[in-house]
Amino acid sequence: MYLLVVVAAVLFGSASSPATAQSLGPRKVTFILVDNAYQPKTSLKVRRGETVTFTFLNKGKVLHEALIGTLAVQLAHEKEMAGMGAAMAMKDESDRVTVKVGQRKTLIFKFVKPGAYQIACHQPKHYELGMKVAIQVI
Repeated sequence: MYLLVVVAAVLFGSASSPATAQSLGPRKVTFILVDNAYQPKTSLKVRRGETVTFTFLNKGKVLHEALIGTLAVQLAHEKEMAGMGAAMAMKDESDRVTVKVGQRKTLIFKFVKPGAYQIACHQPKHYELGMKVAIQVI
């Protein structure tokens, strides 16, 4: 009987020692997209090799996107988007999704290399106004 209790505590966690996201499987993070912001306003720490399932729900009044990448990737995409005009919808890829008003999208991303990353929206002025989330991969 004691062995069964110990096994259950290890598999499911216990009241004194809650299970971590890593012990229960891939981490899931949800962001609400509102005009010029991701909510909650937070930053994330992720382990190298960790896969995170991100869900983005657009409750704003305009099109948004979520691009995961380093600062260099973000700045290059910001420059690319600046030349395209208002409300450009990019094709969904392994590192980005475009989320229409009222829409929910999921992006599963594996963080392979350590370093500083961001999730950001590059619709006109959104990045400039701070629509980004810092991610530190350790």
